[in-house]
Amino acid sequence: MSLDLYDRTRQELSDRLHGKMSPIFDLQQELDSAAYYICSAVINRGDDWGSKVQEYTQFIIDTSEREHQAEIIELQLIERSLSSAKSPLLDIGAGYGRLAKVYAEHQLQAFLVEPTQLGCQLIQRNALAQFARAAGQNICFPDSTFQTVLITWVLHHDAPDVPAQEVMQEIRRVIVPAGMLISIEPLRDDFTESKWRNLIEENGFQIKQLEPFFSLHNETYAFLEAKRDG
Repeated sequence: MSLDLYDRTRQELSDRLHGKMSPIFDLQQELDSAAYYICSAVINRGDDWGSKVQEYTQFIIDTSEREHQAEIIELQLIERSLSSAKSPLLDIGAGYGRLAKVYAEHQLQAFLVEPTQLGCQLIQRNALAQFARAAGQNICFPDSTFQTVLITWVLHHDAPDVPAQEVMQEIRRVIVPAGMLISIEPLRDDFTESKWRNLIEENGFQIKQLEPFFSLHNETYAFLEAKRDG
């Protein structure tokens, strides 16, 4: 059911956007992301599928250029850190496996953790990497397993199903001393830079870099790299 809905959504978006996007824009990547988020909203919140497809179609048309710029910078920052990262790497909240190919390009052994059925189905279908269905606050790996942990667009939710403090405690548990943590979050009124810093430092990490890199949708996207205390 989940994969059928995803495929139908992706095709519908493709049909609606045909001929409306710049040829330099990576439409396939945008279709992957948009179809995933539409299906997540429909499956998890009961949103109306047709309304959500229409909303995202217009959203892509209106913001694609800026979104594309933000993603280019985001990937550049991630790749810069991955150039000195060590295996094994854990990606928490991996979604549909957006960054799996980047890990492979850097010859990193990656394990993806994703709580949703759809995300895990897409990772498995595309044979992207080893994965486990698990929430960030209940990571199914032993202590001190990973040299590198990457978590993007997760901690700012800080909700009952994504308790940021518990997620960070699990990250500290599964990462080795002096291991590298990479995180990207949108800074806003309910998730400020100060709150993010405290969350990282209170759980035993030293922040090496915290860099805002783009402003969009009344949010400031920011990149963080930290090292776990030895």
